[in-house]
Amino acid sequence: MAITMAILAATSRALALEVEVREHRGSPTLFVDNAPQVPMMFFGNIVGPEWETVLVSQVELAARAGVHLYSFDLNAGIPWAPPNGEPAPYAYDLVDKVVGAFLRADPQALLLPRLYVTSPPAWWYERHPNQRMLFSDGQSMDCPSVASKAWRQDVQENLRSLIRYWEEHHGDHVLGYHPSGQHTGEWFYHRAGERVYSGFEEPMREGFAEWARSKYRTVGRLREAWGQPDVTFETTRVPSVEEREMAAYGLFRDPSKESFVIDFHEYQQVAMVEPLEQMARLIKEETGDRKAACFFYGYYFGLSHLPSGLQAGGHLALERLLRCPDVDILSSPIDYFDRQPGGSGPFMAPVDSIRDAGKLWLNEDDTRTYLSEEALARADTPEATYAVHQRNFAHILPRRLACWYMDLPAQGWLNDAGIWENIAGLRRVYEREIARPASWQPEVAIIVDERSPLYLADNNTLTLPLTQFRQQFYRIGTGFRINLLSDVLAGRMALPKVALFVGCLHLTKSERAYLVKALRDRTAVWFYGSGYLDDRRGSTENMHELTGFSLAENSDGGSATVTFGSGGPLTEGVAGTTYGPETHFQPVWSVSDGQSVERLARYADGTTAAASRERGGGRSIYIGTTGCPAQLLRNILREAGVHLYVDSDDVLLTDGRFLSLTATQPGLKEIILPQGVALDDVYTQQAIAADNGVVSQELLLGETRQYWLRPSAGASGVGRSAES
Repeated sequence: MAITMAILAATSRALALEVEVREHRGSPTLFVDNAPQVPMMFFGNIVGPEWETVLVSQVELAARAGVHLYSFDLNAGIPWAPPNGEPAPYAYDLVDKVVGAFLRADPQALLLPRLYVTSPPAWWYERHPNQRMLFSDGQSMDCPSVASKAWRQDVQENLRSLIRYWEEHHGDHVLGYHPSGQHTGEWFYHRAGERVYSGFEEPMREGFAEWARSKYRTVGRLREAWGQPDVTFETTRVPSVEEREMAAYGLFRDPSKESFVIDFHEYQQVAMVEPLEQMARLIKEETGDRKAACFFYGYYFGLSHLPSGLQAGGHLALERLLRCPDVDILSSPIDYFDRQPGGSGPFMAPVDSIRDAGKLWLNEDDTRTYLSEEALARADTPEATYAVHQRNFAHILPRRLACWYMDLPAQGWLNDAGIWENIAGLRRVYEREIARPASWQPEVAIIVDERSPLYLADNNTLTLPLTQFRQQFYRIGTGFRINLLSDVLAGRMALPKVALFVGCLHLTKSERAYLVKALRDRTAVWFYGSGYLDDRRGSTENMHELTGFSLAENSDGGSATVTFGSGGPLTEGVAGTTYGPETHFQPVWSVSDGQSVERLARYADGTTAAASRERGGGRSIYIGTTGCPAQLLRNILREAGVHLYVDSDDVLLTDGRFLSLTATQPGLKEIILPQGVALDDVYTQQAIAADNGVVSQELLLGETRQYWLRPSAGASGVGRSAES
């Protein structure tokens, strides 16, 4: 009786804490007990013999900085109940010890535990011998297939058991739960970083067959779609290595002849998100809809380097996951490319689609501080560490996103009062701003398509260059949003003055027509292969309908590099510059020259590789490779009437109220202000003098300066200082 009463009392305390993500002043916002929170956290790992000492020291520093939200990885998986009916063995004492450590250091601590769910014990595999992942090289590994019905059922039961323990014993200090699994816990397929293929296990075949049945309904439709006259739902197989590696149109698949492989890649994405949806629902059920469900997902940019292409990762069903009402928070690390001091610290995901869908994006800021022994993009001094944290903060504040500062190896990466004093200053800025409506309405959009990679051969020829090109986005001199193409096609977002369509290779006829109409009076920038595919074929006619350019196809392909010419404002500063991967693209399209076409770049054979033309009251630009320099983008934006705050390759972000500048190179920086606007330093609150509308600032490499934009004296409107 006493035990029952204790459980009821603990449950009652848990129900006293209510956590949700809901719209607040124009942005998804974390609420705890109906109060909006500054979503800045500390992540402490529970590894090594000294974890408690290292953790407590940093939690105490975080609490003094005003941070009371925490995440951590127990590195203990979840309990797995044996088949003999005995209680599941689990390190519940470790749970209690970790919670106790947090609460001793910060009695106000609210926790978001990470729970690893794809590591069953050995007896589970003995009971389910064919449920392991199986790869094209014949190797298997001790990780269940995400398509495994046995794993999906058991993980639900065992995760439910652990969440009940958390809620009954510590629920009044729990924000929510973060189930993790597959490679590094980030829900992309194990070994996707190798030149090897996954999905050869029986559960994946069975799941694919069931998915195909739900799509095609009849065997006749299945056979017609796949061109396999003898296939049945029962005999459905997964594609071979040879089928995955070859493609009818060079880099592109023929939609009418290769739908078998296209469908399989689509199912790989579905197979990954289905268990996430199930776990999110479980979290809501077990907590009475009072706790948040968090997952790693949506790494469109972060997985672009995978050797077998984006389709090999399992992260191309973001739109579907965003429709799941039980998912509250999505997350990823800051990308590992261009994160060094002076870099951009880019997002891995189309974060504005996530924000627009009412979900909270959480940036994992695992910056290698000056206290880190790891050299990867390390900030080698305290000052460099502060500057990197400030730069990363600039990405989250205007969009009202979340972040955690991470001590990844539990070695004290953040165990320094100066680091937390800097974070405390950033947090105070966020706390002031959270009461104001968000003003995030940039005039530039990066539009990416998560469906198009399904139609590519299984290599990274077209996706790897995104690693380089995405660095240019952050150096265009103004703010920009990143959205899925499906947001545009569904009418969920209106296109701004300028839209860059990146990797938008597959569009139906009606979708092409919709975009052409939506782009009237706007500037569209199209890149290699834009609109080439529809549901039946690939054709230059499709590209012509979309871009307005007449194109000649070289089906044998050629070099992907282009050289920009001179003579017009669009190529000012880039004339003679060669851009693009030194890779063979097949096919290659050149623009047919004409009176209405302004030539911007050429291929090595002299044909026109990039061009501009007026269209529908706006402008259409086609660039026949997978990106272009930031200077060219700035020229395009300037011509389209977008205000540029800097005309240099420094990293700038602004929402028209807050402005952050990080020096990619040391030297004098010129910030060009709109008419009637002045600058105040965010932290000193001092006005920054301008000379004829230009503010000059001397910055060191990687140094970050942040400002408020306000109406200048005599201008209409009311200004706001950093203290307002």
